[in-house]
Amino acid sequence: MYDPHCGFLDDLLVVEIGDRIAAGACGGLLAQLGARVVVVEPAARSTSGKWRNRGAMMAGKLSVVLDVDSDRTLRDDLLARADVVLLSSDCGDRASGAWARAAGANQVVVDITAFGRADQDRGRCVSEEIIQALGGVIDTTGPAEDAPAIVGPPVLEMTTAVSAAAAVLLALRVRRVHGRGQCIDMSILDGAVSCLSNFLALHFGGIRASRSGNRHPIYAPWGSHGARDGHLLLCAVSDDQFARLCGAIGEPTLARDPRFSSSPLRRQHVDELERIISAWTASRTVAECEQAMIHAGVPCGPIVTLDRLEHEPNLVHRQTLRRLHDPEARTSARVSASPIRGTPLSGLNPTRISSPGEDRARVLEILAARPQPRAHTLSEEDCSRVEALAGVRVVEIGHYTVAPLASRYMGAFGADVIKVEPPQGDAIRQGAPRVANGVSYIFAFSNTDKRGLVLDLRQERDRGRLHRLLEQADLLIENLRPGTLDKLGFGPGVLHQRYPRLVYCAITGFGSDSTYRDRPALDTVIQAMSGLMSLTCVDGMPLKAGISASDVTGGLFGLLASLAGIEYRDRTGQAPHFDISMQDASVWLTQMHWSGASRSTARLVQAQDGYVVVRGEASIVEARMAMLPATAERSQVVAALSAFGLEAAPVLTVAEVVDAPRTAARQLIVECPVQDDGTWRVQGCPLRLCSTPPRVRSVLSRLGSNDEQVIDELKLDGHPASLRAR
Repeated sequence: MYDPHCGFLDDLLVVEIGDRIAAGACGGLLAQLGARVVVVEPAARSTSGKWRNRGAMMAGKLSVVLDVDSDRTLRDDLLARADVVLLSSDCGDRASGAWARAAGANQVVVDITAFGRADQDRGRCVSEEIIQALGGVIDTTGPAEDAPAIVGPPVLEMTTAVSAAAAVLLALRVRRVHGRGQCIDMSILDGAVSCLSNFLALHFGGIRASRSGNRHPIYAPWGSHGARDGHLLLCAVSDDQFARLCGAIGEPTLARDPRFSSSPLRRQHVDELERIISAWTASRTVAECEQAMIHAGVPCGPIVTLDRLEHEPNLVHRQTLRRLHDPEARTSARVSASPIRGTPLSGLNPTRISSPGEDRARVLEILAARPQPRAHTLSEEDCSRVEALAGVRVVEIGHYTVAPLASRYMGAFGADVIKVEPPQGDAIRQGAPRVANGVSYIFAFSNTDKRGLVLDLRQERDRGRLHRLLEQADLLIENLRPGTLDKLGFGPGVLHQRYPRLVYCAITGFGSDSTYRDRPALDTVIQAMSGLMSLTCVDGMPLKAGISASDVTGGLFGLLASLAGIEYRDRTGQAPHFDISMQDASVWLTQMHWSGASRSTARLVQAQDGYVVVRGEASIVEARMAMLPATAERSQVVAALSAFGLEAAPVLTVAEVVDAPRTAARQLIVECPVQDDGTWRVQGCPLRLCSTPPRVRSVLSRLGSNDEQVIDELKLDGHPASLRAR
């Protein structure tokens, strides 16, 4: 019988050793999914990495203080009985490499490092800011005609944590089905490159890919504007939205002005257009501006600061933020509720923060009652031929990048992904830039390893086809506006009644259960309303991350929830339904700043050929830079600063990232065929399971080209003769 307090990962034991933020955040996600996570805390703990905010990183976990040399009995017992060992072997405890080597063949060992195990810089511990520089993220952030900017929160560490947790679920599935564990090699730099989709599309389309501040490289108006009491972010992605914006600010004739009659023309005259809008916002409060734009149906949102997160109406409604007593700090600590919300599961949010070493006796009890993982049954050679999601069918009804990101990763691991599109196709098929035959680069990046199916769900025949498709599916994932599928007869209640084994995952800007249910949401708006933008400022102006951080994080949480739901369904017979909010997920990204820990000492310095990021006290950096000639190039600046023990790296452009040797070595960009014509350079998958790796094999073909084959194979015009065995 179903236990409402049962987690997705009950009976799973995770041992967390790594000091990286990504290791701590990954362990936190696994704990929120129901695993017992035991954190090995060193007797002498640093104040860097995940320990900068111990309260947030330890919520919901068990703590043991352990000297790996003198307390070997407990160390060996933990290792022998763990299902998952979570490391960051390049930072913190150097003995963690020995833990990885000692793991059994049936255990899952996750090593999250900056560069990955096979890289020339393997074992080199570098900070988030260095990875942002080498991964092109800094070059995409900041004003177009000014210096780039470092993204404030550790978005790369945090998004890699979600990817790593998803990789753990994939590896556990392989172990459950085939009886063998494996290592997972997670590189944070891989994750950085995977976040560059929009900029890679521009690059491969022959357009210089660089930063645009809070503006959009294609649409206008799109940006932040000062009000009497703060800043407002607003966007218009169509001529109709622009016309409604003009009406809202009392300037309806602007929509007919020849300077602003199309998005390219608005981009050309964007400075003048923004002056007009800013003059209107400057005389009003943020709330007044926001209400006018919402009434007009224009995407917008206030730029929320961290101190206001606990009062943001939708976050309050969804109980996204909680307070727990932190015994070490002797005060309450702000912690994040699980961004994975769903029914019928509950009780997955953290309820306590342990003192260092507090749980030793409890851990000993757990180990005493726990057998060692069983011996493996599959050889390494046979395991390499396994696809982690073979036999799983995914139906995606998604636009743009969020749900499509989750399903393309599942396709890379062998799932049969069927992308359902309306007759006009996914809106992003029309996204610029496009090749000569009209195919969009960003569409190609978002839609690898899928089959397409065009359905007009306003028509009874096509609704019947979707029903017959869902009869044969394991997962439906979508990112439509809340209530859209419900109006078409495919709401959660109908799905649960007709398809009790179908896992359903909805990803929306603010959640299906939301005070903003009907409010349009875009990545930049979510960045503004989650605290992300407030952590990256230039001259007092909050800036969005250049990468689509909220889109990426929403897609990754959709992936993690979907994998957890399928595993839970297979174990219990109960198929969860998920309500993923991009705002919840983006707030989760900011948690390392909740404790009031000091900001990074990283800064940018200019060289003859670009910029260099360096960590260190400003006075020291300035003194070293004064010793260099004004003509010094990035490589010379990095060498000079590194010689004095400062951590430094060149800020690479997107083009330089594409051409970097490690990009090819790590298969971060691969060439694969379009299903009906030619080849494309597309992104690889950063979830590196060593024994059952992902394989990116094809790009989705032109609209409608798969219809006949899919309809015939799955008998969508008649009830299938038999459903696939689960």
